[in-house]
Amino acid sequence: MEIRSRSLGHKAGGQIVKAIIQACLEIIETIKKILHDKKTGLLEGTDLNENIIEKYLYTEGLLDPDLLIPRLSNFLLWQVANTELWFSSKLWPDFTKKDLIEAIVEYNKRIKR
Repeated sequence: MEIRSRSLGHKAGGQIVKAIIQACLEIIETIKKILHDKKTGLLEGTDLNENIIEKYLYTEGLLDPDLLIPRLSNFLLWQVANTELWFSSKLWPDFTKKDLIEAIVEYNKRIKR
């Protein structure tokens, strides 16, 4: 995935704008890879946990998003469990740089966990 290869090693405060990914496809491919690695012996043991699953996601090695301006259906379902959400009434084609700055300012006002 191009966004991933271009983002690796990015050190700007750990903030990475993540590409839109079809979450259902990602989850299916993750399960297939895990099953394949179990069958071929590349993945050993019987416990399946968060750490193992995260290693098979498209975003493996990247930080989870800090802020998501969502269209929640089918988007980074696994990774956004602890992500701040910001909603806009604007549709994506009308979303401007000013709107993005507004979202970031609002995010910076929030109390982080």
